[in-house]
Amino acid sequence: MILKRFLFYLLFLLFPSIFVINSYSQESVNLQKANLFLDMREYRPAIDYYLRSLKENPYKENIRKDIAYSYFKLWEQTKLPSMYKKSIDYLEEELSLFPKNEDAIDFLFFVLYKGKREEEMFHYLKKYDMEIKTENENLNSGLRFFILGISFKKRKILKEAENYFNKALYRGYNPIVCYIQLLDIYLTQNKLSDFKRTLKEAIKECGSQPEFLFMEALRLSLIHI
Repeated sequence: MILKRFLFYLLFLLFPSIFVINSYSQESVNLQKANLFLDMREYRPAIDYYLRSLKENPYKENIRKDIAYSYFKLWEQTKLPSMYKKSIDYLEEELSLFPKNEDAIDFLFFVLYKGKREEEMFHYLKKYDMEIKTENENLNSGLRFFILGISFKKRKILKEAENYFNKALYRGYNPIVCYIQLLDIYLTQNKLSDFKRTLKEAIKECGSQPEFLFMEALRLSLIHI
């Protein structure tokens, strides 16, 4: 009797687990296929499998972002406005559910920049201009700040450009390109003390990169003109 009761409880506990494992495995298969197609740059089948996975788990983070990326790449290939719109739509949907998804925020700014819709970036600026440093190791963290820095620099609003390049640097975005942009701003404004301080920081963090040596050579050439 005790053995039967034990077996009953064991089966009771196992069956839900078996169902969950089977459900999880199916979801993993769809995600794995989607990611595989994405790696192979087969964006249409990737979207198909991401949508299947999304149907199974509508509240899973990052799937919509990956769908948006796939549509963006299709837009790059075809230049169809519908592809671009779907990319934006899925990013906005992702951020409505996961407003702190740093990767999705950065990618949204990138898509707007590449689509020459820079004015719209400023619409999102206040909403997503977070000061908290990310803890993930994504090399693209801070991409939106770099893009904003470039946009302000193109508009000759150099103080804001400097601010956003520093934010991108703080977030861990490619330090070499961030430092180069800052050095270029200081050189343009003839802020030699800021130039020297930043160059020293850049070399300390990144080593004696050829780009830094070029900027220093440029500064010295300007002095002797």
